[in-house]
Amino acid sequence: MNVALGERFVAGFVLYTGAQTLPFGDKIRAVPLDALWRVAP
Repeated sequence: MNVALGERFVAGFVLYTGAQTLPFGDKIRAVPLDALWRVAP
């Protein structure tokens, strides 16, 4: 967790070239880069 933000830190995202959304740490997810253009149902 970012110490400067403390409890105000809600979530963070890391974009990567994989195919699945994965946990990447406390309140952080690794999200596929193509999710920026993909429409979820």
